[in-house]
Amino acid sequence: KATKNVNSTTVAVIDTPGLFDPSFTIEEMVSRIKLCIPHSSPGPHVFLLVLEPGRFTKEDRDTVDIFLKIFGEDAKFVAGNPDLMALFEKFQKRCHVFSNETKDTMQVDQLFEKIHKMISENGGHCYTNEMLEKAEIAIQEEKQRILMENEAQRSKELEDLKIKYDTEALKQAITELRDKQQIS
Repeated sequence: KATKNVNSTTVAVIDTPGLFDPSFTIEEMVSRIKLCIPHSSPGPHVFLLVLEPGRFTKEDRDTVDIFLKIFGEDAKFVAGNPDLMALFEKFQKRCHVFSNETKDTMQVDQLFEKIHKMISENGGHCYTNEMLEKAEIAIQEEKQRILMENEAQRSKELEDLKIKYDTEALKQAITELRDKQQIS
């Protein structure tokens, strides 16, 4: 956690470790984020997802998808890649392109203006662990639904195979019986 006064506003930045680690499951990421929320008392007002400029990799795309699953429609992020324009709609166009190579403070002012607007639109409410837990429950329910769909599909395929092989075995038995009758 790092705290700094910017434009008369105390800003706390808390790094969420492992968000870009492809070996972590969504549950592990949610757990890590939950550990970070108490450091932002009374709670975070915005989440900034910072991506490096350059090409938008599959890992970046997966991270953004996970970010959306965890935080849902209310997720906000900052990115510096024109390839991300398609994602603006998912984040209600609340994206901010930011260059860390310039000393121009205007971009900081614009970012804070956007953040203050989002806070105002959210009624000044912070994101809480309860909200994260609701998101986690929704993720678990979606996983359960997918597992049930997959199980139903596997059961249908197994039944189809059983019918196919039972039919083939029956045909084979009839053929063998006819062959025996013809020999006799």
